[in-house]
Amino acid sequence: MGSKLKVCHYATSLRWSSRNLRSVVKELFATYLDREESRPGVAPFDEALSRQPGDFWIHYYRGLYSYHLQRPRDALADFSACITLAPERGECYYNRALAHVSLGQTESALRDYDQALRLEPHLARAAFNRGALHLEAKHYAQARADFQRALRDGIDPATIHYHLALVALAEDDRQAARSHLEEALRHNASHEQARHLRETLKPRAIP
Repeated sequence: MGSKLKVCHYATSLRWSSRNLRSVVKELFATYLDREESRPGVAPFDEALSRQPGDFWIHYYRGLYSYHLQRPRDALADFSACITLAPERGECYYNRALAHVSLGQTESALRDYDQALRLEPHLARAAFNRGALHLEAKHYAQARADFQRALRDGIDPATIHYHLALVALAEDDRQAARSHLEEALRHNASHEQARHLRETLKPRAIP
């Protein structure tokens, strides 16, 4: 409770300073996300930015918050500003790719995931999301490579093997798909999607 009151105090009185700015906007973002039923708008971030124009962290957290508010165009603008301010940060390209996906801009999203991974080769979420886009586009070899890369870099094995099963199934390799589903369920026996898909792939008994 105390931390939330502190954040509201900062947001309303605008006691921003370069020393505390990053921690304040980060805490403000986290506090607003907790308020699922009545999330406020981005006005406090806007006010902060009016006090410190061009600040990386205000753009960054306003972009994250706009994305969670399902305002991808606003998020896109903020993450583009982040990239201008800090083009070496892979997570900015990663987050802008999420906004592109929300807007149906697949090619732009793929370019941003590519750049995110050039800057941060072990950014597993970027590899996984890029793989999902390749799978959707029927680029199966690229999808498989990205899912395997995401697995090496720490994405949940059950999730990866389920998606590798989808790749195998799209390539009409039912045996490989079943193998990946068994592996997914070995890692997470309660993975409902893997369990359901495995049931659909069971050989049918001959009457």
